[in-house]
Amino acid sequence: MPAYCFAFREGFAEEILDEVELADDEAARKEAARAAREFMSEGVLKGIDRSGWTLSVSASDGRVLVELRFADLVSRRGDLQ
Repeated sequence: MPAYCFAFREGFAEEILDEVELADDEAARKEAARAAREFMSEGVLKGIDRSGWTLSVSASDGRVLVELRFADLVSRRGDLQ
């Protein structure tokens, strides 16, 4: 299985996970969205706003498959009334 590198970033802070083996590029893209939502949700439970973070996923050959801004993963539903 191909290996992928997941890098979480906010400003100068960066956390790079060990390579993750996934079936293919499409599986890596889906895992990126899932992982970003999970990481953001964990922050909400701790009272931390992680909407300014990004997650990039690179293949082992260096290709960047996806660059996700966490803020783009949530939709705004308007004001509470």
